Amino acid sequence: MTPRRRGPVGPTGLTRRQRRELAALGQQLAVEDPELAQELRKPNPARLRQQGARITLRLLWSGFALFLLAAVLDVQSLVLIACTVVLLCWLPAHLLSANSTPKGR
Repeated sequence: MTPRRRGPVGPTGLTRRQRRELAALGQQLAVEDPELAQELRKPNPARLRQQGARITLRLLWSGFALFLLAAVLDVQSLVLIACTVVLLCWLPAHLLSANSTPKGR
């Protein structure tokens, strides 16, 4: 059996109590080892690239699905929307990878 959660669960999947405990641990870490706490607050470049790639693939498949739908329904406005989606599919990966590179490089 899975344990039952008590209280409302937030978008992170944690209850309010768990979020408070986690915040208290973060504050304790900041007091005990500020350098490590600062390092942990930085975004993870590998995770950002992975998210960008996932969003890119979703946009690409959505664009292809819109092309298919436009061909089946014979609607020109869907072709324009599909072209826009496919042309913009590189943007999330590019922006997220640009944010993950250190400044000055």
